[in-house]
Amino acid sequence: MHARRALEMALRQISKRAGSRLIHHSNRGNQYCRQGYLNTLAAFQIRIIRTENSDPLENAIAERVSGILRQECLSPQPVCPGWEAEQHLQQAHASWGPLERRCKNYYTPCA
Repeated sequence: MHARRALEMALRQISKRAGSRLIHHSNRGNQYCRQGYLNTLAAFQIRIIRTENSDPLENAIAERVSGILRQECLSPQPVCPGWEAEQHLQQAHASWGPLERRCKNYYTPCA
């Protein structure tokens, strides 16, 4: 209940159109898998990404990779219109995607 309430408070700050560009990352905690929570995300067309298992290590690695992407690929970029930001994200994903698939045994980032 608290997770959904917090989500709704956050979503009041954005338009539904902006939601379609968001990605919600979470572990597989039951508060994030409840139908009401998922319906709230769906109402804003927010994409959902979850770790495969409920392993805390897996979530920590996903958070680290997300942080690296934000820091190295997005931070140097000036504030720009939404379409331009989306273009930067696509470029970042194109360069990190193949790298991410090569990473094995929880060694991230890999060269």
